[in-house]
Amino acid sequence: DGRTVRWAVLVIGLLAGVSVCSSQSSLSDIRKAFFIAETEDDLEAIIEMTCRHKQHDSVNIFRAYQAVAETRMAKHVFWPFKKLSYFNNGKDTLEACIGRSRNLETVYLRHIVQLNAPGILGYCDNLKADRRFIDKEMAVSILPRSILDKMRESIKQ
Repeated sequence: DGRTVRWAVLVIGLLAGVSVCSSQSSLSDIRKAFFIAETEDDLEAIIEMTCRHKQHDSVNIFRAYQAVAETRMAKHVFWPFKKLSYFNNGKDTLEACIGRSRNLETVYLRHIVQLNAPGILGYCDNLKADRRFIDKEMAVSILPRSILDKMRESIKQ
């Protein structure tokens, strides 16, 4: 069906490094989509929205959101190998983003992934340090208050 074809084109495009995006989205759009994403289609939309952004200042942030969407795609596939592949690819990309630019947003995204990762994957080493970093950076952040509030809400425990 059409959805299967669209999904296959998206995956092949991502694997080949070819952009199949329809238009450039703003970082604000990506953030909004991230906080409401629940379904496979929502996550596919985030991946699609992030893949054309070329602005050098923000490209790492877009890539980090794309990486988190990829880790979350693992929840929507059946085969364990495919689940692990999605998760590990997204995790590796996210860690690379943090390596390039360790900031509130990239560390927050890793924290969210680690909070929600199954324990068997062992991806939880940075939880305490990331939480301290997030709390410290939120106090001086210039991100919109609405985003900071959503971040706080999503990491409450």
